[in-house]
Amino acid sequence: MRRRTCCSTSTRRGAGSNASERCCHGDDPKPAESSPYRLPWKGGQTHFVAQGNRSFVSHRGSHLHAWDFVMHTGTKILSARSGIVVVVEHDLDGMGLRANYVTIEHADGSRATYAHIQQASADVKVGQTVAQGQFIARAGMVGQTLFPHLHFAVRNRAETTSLPISFADVADGVPRAGFAYTSQMPKDRTKVRFDALEPFSSRQN
Repeated sequence: MRRRTCCSTSTRRGAGSNASERCCHGDDPKPAESSPYRLPWKGGQTHFVAQGNRSFVSHRGSHLHAWDFVMHTGTKILSARSGIVVVVEHDLDGMGLRANYVTIEHADGSRATYAHIQQASADVKVGQTVAQGQFIARAGMVGQTLFPHLHFAVRNRAETTSLPISFADVADGVPRAGFAYTSQMPKDRTKVRFDALEPFSSRQN
């Protein structure tokens, strides 16, 4: 049985308030160096994490291991991992109960959701195979949000369970709220990781 571990506490100071975040996982995500994920924006760009895993504001339940990356509206969002597009919703505009999003299923059956995207900005279609680093949509401010950002989360195929993951281009794998991170997404598309054609034999349930 795997030992339950807790990662270190990160403290954020700014905007006249203090906040802290502690991230605990029943199962550890893959070490950063072996992770199939990269931060989902252009290499060299830096974005701030407004909410991280287990945030007291909204990252609970099936979104427990999610992130909110602050982005200007219109910023290009790239696929964090290769896979097949299973959902595209980009007809909505403005704040409300529902958000626009793209969901991509990976070779192991896990699914990544990219939410709050700009209206009519999705550049992919359901059934399309995408490579890691491929442009999929633009950041927006649609749905339950007070500022433009990308909400990113990985869940099981049924989308009922939040899955802890790490990013290959983050030093300790897991981005923390209150810090900014720079993507190392390869600019040379021949160097991106592509695993979408692996057999879908070990799907998450």
